Amino acid sequence: MGHAIALVNPKNQTGGPETMLSLQQVAMFINASDDRDAELAALALGEKNQAIWIIDQASQEVLLANRVALDANCKPPREVLAKDISALWDEEPLRELTELVHRDSLVRDHTNRGYRWHKEPGSEVWLRKKHDFTVDYAEVNFLGRVCRFEIVKEALAV
Repeated sequence: MGHAIALVNPKNQTGGPETMLSLQQVAMFINASDDRDAELAALALGEKNQAIWIIDQASQEVLLANRVALDANCKPPREVLAKDISALWDEEPLRELTELVHRDSLVRDHTNRGYRWHKEPGSEVWLRKKHDFTVDYAEVNFLGRVCRFEIVKEALAV
């Protein structure tokens, strides 16, 4: 597999260039036999424009999420990190996605319906709000686990 890197360079509010993480950058970590955890974490945490998740494929535990992902789901990091994310999915689509990512290793522009956490003003109760997502996925090894690296390209409330 080649290691071509495609970058998009939009301007941030102060006029300096920023890059958006691409699936090609993550692809070099597929089937990597050496310890690449720090590099994967740096890629995910360095992304400032798109929500990035690293999720254990077997347990659906959130192992890492960048600030964009955490802010989009409204819950504090301690309520998201190291927690099962399957509540934000319907059971069958999650099972199908897990199988697809495992089979294909790289999945581009996958669309699915899922949820984000939401609270009504003045309420203490967390609700799930439906969204349609477009996401790039890659299966990677992270912290000794088979994981789904997710780049959320679009999330539209339904």
